[in-house]
Amino acid sequence: WTCMASDLQFHAVLPLDEVVDSTGAGDFFAGGFLSAWLQQETRSECVCWGTSAAKAVLQIFGTDLGAHGWSQLASSCESASGPKK
Repeated sequence: WTCMASDLQFHAVLPLDEVVDSTGAGDFFAGGFLSAWLQQETRSECVCWGTSAAKAVLQIFGTDLGAHGWSQLASSCESASGPKK
């Protein structure tokens, strides 16, 4: 759920098959969401970026995605947003 003024929206998110470690998931969600927000993406897109970031960190132990993990995360956010504005 997101709410801006009186505009309440539900955003469905597919669950992961397996969670390795939940450390940092909330921080990663917030970072992804705010990154999209600062680029003036829609709320749905912000949720998508936040969810992608949280899912990335939920699938590893700890919070170090490594270079490959960060690259995959960036690609997933770019593909979700479509072409650059």
